[in-house]
Parts: sequence; structure tokens; C-alpha cells
Amino acid sequence: MTDIKELIEKLNQEYWLVYVEEISKKLKPKIQKNGVLKLIREKVDEDYKEKINSLHSEFISDKSIINLDDQVKNLTDEILKINNIKNNSIYYEFFKHLKHIENRNNEFDELILIANLIDDTNINISTKMKLNNIVSKIINQSINQSNKSNAGAAGETITESILKKIGFSEGTQYKKQFKSSEGSDTDFVYPYVDDFDDINVQIFMAVQFSTNDRARLTSSELKTGGEKIALTYNDFPSSTKKLKDIGDQIVGDYKKERVRIVAYSEGIKKEIIRCEKYSKIERAEYFQNYASSFEEYFGQLKNRFS
Repeated sequence: MTDIKELIEKLNQEYWLVYVEEISKKLKPKIQKNGVLKLIREKVDEDYKEKINSLHSEFISDKSIINLDDQVKNLTDEILKINNIKNNSIYYEFFKHLKHIENRNNEFDELILIANLIDDTNINISTKMKLNNIVSKIINQSINQSNKSNAGAAGETITESILKKIGFSEGTQYKKQFKSSEGSDTDFVYPYVDDFDDINVQIFMAVQFSTNDRARLTSSELKTGGEKIALTYNDFPSSTKKLKDIGDQIVGDYKKERVRIVAYSEGIKKEIIRCEKYSKIERAEYFQNYASSFEEYFGQLKNRFS
């Protein structure tokens, strides 16, 4: 504790910038990975869990898939709003949440010290701002990384809600995280089969929420012997990527391997127009012949397995 106190005192010195990184190194393990931020995130997630579940339930209860792409857009927009509120709560109210976290084995003493200093009216405003900015930078890094890692799970959750909407149930029409003797686990396979029963899989589907050159990773999920589907949420406002961000080589590989891409209808239209404008003929042909909207594909899937 003495070390962090001495470092904080040095923030008032002329060359205080030298000590910022030292303070950050001491605080990062307390905040990131399995630190206090994980506990705070769990609490905030629990506070908003009911709202997220309510959005999914409302989406599933409407069995119509007419204008499904717009329905998915509305769902993802609302989920994004809630996720932004959660992130803002973690970022702007970090010290408020910290006070409600159990300080087991005094592991968060340094952070509690900083929280108390920021509340102390006798501490000069410059030191408070420096401390707050150091902690905020660490939190922001963690939030950005968490958003990236959570995107995949969000894509799978939303896709499963679409499947429930069309009347599918896991264990009958589909299986999640199918294990094979080759490659990585596949997000969804149709119909339901036991793990390693590749020969009876009719469709392999890999899901990514924001897809760019990471689309290459789907090749290990899409096994030979069944139809290959790459589902992406690119071009939805809630996604950080657009179809144009998927590299030409990957699109070429998809075409060669007969991988069908399922994407937002408006995004498909925009990408075809863009490709034609810049004379990307082969790429335009791929999105004309191999791309399907959510409404089109899930309608076909419903008819096939219902």
C-alpha cells in the first residue's frame, strides 16, 4: 500500500508523467482479467438481464418472418442500446460500483484508496483528475476487449432466437457447438446429430457478428460433406463491420468452396452496387448468386426441417 501512496504523491511533482505508467501497472491486475471489473460486470449484467431476455422473448413470440431482416435489425439495435448503457455504467460509475464489491483478502485496497482520495475534498483537483484518467484508461481498454470477445456470443444468441422464432428446438432441428474429428466446433448444424456424426450433418453454419478477415476462421467450422453457411451480422447498425470489409480473397474462397453467406438484405444490395461501381465483377457475382437475406434463408430452413 505504501508504494501506491508514494506514487500518487508524485503525481504532484513536475515530472509526474513518469509515474503514470507505474501506477497503471500496479492497478491493471486489480481491474482487468479476473479483477474487480469482472465482478462489477457480472453485477451490471444481472441488473439488465431481464431487459435483454424480454427483448428476445418478444422477438421470438412474433412467429412472422415477413421482413425478418428489419425485425433482426430492431432487435440488435435495442440490444446495442442496453449494452451501451451497461458499458457507460461500468465506465462512469466504476467507483460507485466498487463500493458494493466485497474486498476479499484486501485485494482491492489500492482501488479503494483511490476512490477515497477522489471523494476527499482536501485533495487537489489535479491529482483527482489524473487518478481518474489513469483508472478510466484501464477500464476503457478492458471494455473494448470485452466487446470484441462478447460479439461472437451475441451473434450465436441472436441466431438461436431466430431459430426459436421459426419453431426450431435444439435437440431436434439443430445442435449448437457441434464437435467434429476435424477442425474447430461448428456454431450450428442441421438437423440435430450427436457430436462426431459428421456424415449425417446436412448443413454446417458458422456465425460471426462482425466479420472481416476473421471470416477465414469459419473454414475450420464448415466441414466437407454438408452445405456450408457463413452467417454474418455485417451492415446491421449494431455491427462494427460491413460486407465490404470481407477481403476479396476470402470471398473468392467462399465462392470456390460453395459457401453461402447469409447477411442483412440492405447490406447485400449495397455491396452488389459497390462492386459493380468499381468493376469487381466476380465479387458482385458472388453476392448476387451466393448471398441470402435472413428472411430468405430462414424461410427456406423452416420449410426444409419443419
